[in-house]
Amino acid sequence: MISYLKPNLIAPRGGDVAQRQRGCCITHKIERLLFAPRGKGKHPQVTADNQSIIARRFSAGNQHNKQKEKVSSSPPSRGRWATQSARGGGSLPFPPILFLLLAVLVLILAAGLRLHRIDHQSLWYDEGVSAGETTLPSAQIVENASHDIHPPGYYLLLKGWAGIAGRSELSLRYFSTLASVIAAALVIAIGRKLFDAPTGLIAGALISFNPFQVWYAQEVRMYALLGMVSAASIFLCIRVLEHITAPRRRSWPVFGAYALINVLGLYTHYTFPFVLLAESLVFLIVWIRRGHKWQPLGLWVGIQIAALIVFAPWMPAAYRQITTWPTDLGERVGWLPLISTIVYGRTLPPESMLNSLIPLLLLAIVGLFPPVDDEESPHGLAYIEKIGLIVLWLLIPVLIPTAMGAIRATNLKFFVPAGLTFYLLVGRGIVTGFRIAHPVPGSNHLNAWMVRIVVLILMIAGLFPLWQSLNNLYSDPTYARDDYRGLAERIRSEGGEDATVVLDSPGQAAIFGYYFDGPNVTPLPNASTEETLAGLIAAHDRIYAVYYGENEQDPEGIVARMLSENAFVASDEWIGNVRLVRYVVPAQASNEIAQISGAVFGESIRLAGYTISSESLVPGDALAVTLFWETDAPIEKRYRVFVHLYKPDGTIATQHDGEPNSSLTPTTSWVPGETVIDNHGMLLTGDAAAGVYPLMIGLYDAESGDRLPIELAGEPVGDRLLLVEIEVGP
Repeated sequence: MISYLKPNLIAPRGGDVAQRQRGCCITHKIERLLFAPRGKGKHPQVTADNQSIIARRFSAGNQHNKQKEKVSSSPPSRGRWATQSARGGGSLPFPPILFLLLAVLVLILAAGLRLHRIDHQSLWYDEGVSAGETTLPSAQIVENASHDIHPPGYYLLLKGWAGIAGRSELSLRYFSTLASVIAAALVIAIGRKLFDAPTGLIAGALISFNPFQVWYAQEVRMYALLGMVSAASIFLCIRVLEHITAPRRRSWPVFGAYALINVLGLYTHYTFPFVLLAESLVFLIVWIRRGHKWQPLGLWVGIQIAALIVFAPWMPAAYRQITTWPTDLGERVGWLPLISTIVYGRTLPPESMLNSLIPLLLLAIVGLFPPVDDEESPHGLAYIEKIGLIVLWLLIPVLIPTAMGAIRATNLKFFVPAGLTFYLLVGRGIVTGFRIAHPVPGSNHLNAWMVRIVVLILMIAGLFPLWQSLNNLYSDPTYARDDYRGLAERIRSEGGEDATVVLDSPGQAAIFGYYFDGPNVTPLPNASTEETLAGLIAAHDRIYAVYYGENEQDPEGIVARMLSENAFVASDEWIGNVRLVRYVVPAQASNEIAQISGAVFGESIRLAGYTISSESLVPGDALAVTLFWETDAPIEKRYRVFVHLYKPDGTIATQHDGEPNSSLTPTTSWVPGETVIDNHGMLLTGDAAAGVYPLMIGLYDAESGDRLPIELAGEPVGDRLLLVEIEVGP
């Protein structure tokens, strides 16, 4: 790059020089500091008149300008705090104190955004698994991991962390927060080492705001740690390549640290080998370009073998789990949802993000541009090697799983490291864009400002959605994690610590047990599911069932079927992806009609009769209602049944809505001439006032909500049928 011609060297008179120096605005100095081109100190060609002016000023003994010229033309610093390119100096070195100050501010920002409302949401299923592992012996953790899709490294580290920090939601999640902040620090260091300080700082700031990184920094899972060890491996890989290409004293600590961090990565997640593959490909590029020397090859292979030897005891379990784990869990996602999630997180619809993604992709492409002043050097990495490391770090962990068909909605969390890499390229693109636009003497300043404006527009358009995504992450209940905390509190407030709870999916035992430590919690299915359920139904009058992932754990629906056939659904609600069903168990089975009805709903549905568990209740009692349905013709639409118990003032006291027989026998499955038994249960609140409570039922279209008209004895009665009036005592 062409560096600045010093303004004081082309001023016509000494007085003007002093005035210009005093009038230099601070924003211009900062801009030069951050975005001035890095070069060898070469100046643009000047005219003969200016040459004579320069000569007169030097002959006048302007020692200050001589000193500045000496600094600007000196070789680049190779010291610890040097921020220039390894092959190009810089007329404006980045002060180390300023770099440290800005880096600390960026990391404080990253920590603040990750700690904000970190314990506002409940732990969810997967986090419960992690929390449960912290209570187990280390040997049991290893045994469990041998049957899981995740190696044991994270769980063992979390167990150690919990032993020091405790097992509260904040303590457990803080481990991921710490890993995420360290990952941001490593990206700053990588950007500074490969390119310059502004690139590292801007990339670190962007990662601080990235909702994808913030989400997993607030989750008790291994994905923030995966991002951290990936960044640490890349940083140490750079150091190793520098030591191999230019042998130095005390290289072995670097080699050892690199091997150890790779061991940690291998024991953290099974996608980490993709990072090692990217690093090895870059080494081959460096090795081929540097003359095929065998000693560097031997060192590199030796380091990788050392890491694999430590991982070798786990290889049989890893191979078994990777090759046998189901690959069809969750729907496949396309490139747009994948990129949108990496860039903007999980809380914005991908289809609306294309216009914002394009500006960031353009900046990332600009980040690939090589500097004009780049020169080859036998010491350090050439630009093609640097950018190759970043590009391969981004692409290989994404492209290989894509080719394997593993890009599914449930697996997008595997690409946390890709988010770090992408924003490193964007940060590099922002710095490169401003440097391209940096004016030089004799150039058109208007053109330079136009380029800057374009870069700013791309930044604003591409980065603005981050605010909305973060706001959704923090406060929009649509994107909240499954609220096991609220679910457990609801069961405790209604049924007390002795409430009978069935967990349909044994894996829920860890997360539910984290919030609810009652004695009557039964995970199902087990080896004797039907016998266990029969015993619970016989011994208890109310049962709370928590369903999660039952299609995988209970594909035959044994738990839901037995409870629906032998108990009455009092309520059925979804809390995120978790379904909570309250069942009322009647004192005796109600398989016979107690009261004949004959009411006709719509054209062909007939209520043959019904049975009510009791016509008198007290506050807190349960009411069981059995309806006996028949049809004269096949039904093409799905209808839902509502059972409402009204207060004396006409408002609803309690209700139950749902498809017949807890959705097990929808109306489209009814056979003409056959009777469908449909059970409904309701719980009367403890503060219900005394009085007469009408019990009414009806049917409505599951899609439109339109109620069916009702006729009784040939006379229309509206869209609600009164069954009985319940007397509620004090």
